[in-house]
Amino acid sequence: MIIVIRLPLNCPFYSSFPVAKQLMDYDIQLGYKSFNLEAVRAALIADTPVPQSELNKIEWVMQHQTMPPTRYVALHWAGGVSDKERTDILNWIADQRERNYASADTDAAHRNEPVQPIPRNIPVDAKKVDLGFRLYHDERLSGDSTISCAHCHALNAGGVDGRKTSIGVGGAVGPINAPTVFNSVFNIEQFLGWPVLQPCRSKQVDRR
Repeated sequence: MIIVIRLPLNCPFYSSFPVAKQLMDYDIQLGYKSFNLEAVRAALIADTPVPQSELNKIEWVMQHQTMPPTRYVALHWAGGVSDKERTDILNWIADQRERNYASADTDAAHRNEPVQPIPRNIPVDAKKVDLGFRLYHDERLSGDSTISCAHCHALNAGGVDGRKTSIGVGGAVGPINAPTVFNSVFNIEQFLGWPVLQPCRSKQVDRR
């Protein structure tokens, strides 16, 4: 499917008129502020899955028919979204979810929902599990070789430390608490502990 993004390249004759110009400029700026389509565009160009959050936003707008705003359509008579265009976009969202995000364990009636249950099983490499367990409890990975991942993310306590904010190297008190590591295999970003996110463990090592 091809998604056409209408850009104000050929503005109507009244676009420079007083009042109309101000209203149109306001709508354009509000649109950019409310929803940036760059992530969607980048994914389509790279032929990669469109982020779920972007799909959810577009779906909500299409279902509730909140875009374009009524005032915009009043000034741009051909600027509305037709029923066919709306259906095409919703079908494209469903296809994106089916191909990239739907869980194999989900009933067909629920495969187009934005939140999917975790699968019953995932591929497991026993060697990686063993290595991960050892690294998880290895205090040498901390700045002064005194604290391991398990220090703040105890596996026998729900993957957390139960503190309002965690205590780190040298007794330093962090600004945030320790999120659970349970089901973290499904996270799209890796939690570093203090206080940033990185896409992979190699970045975490660099950060340390």
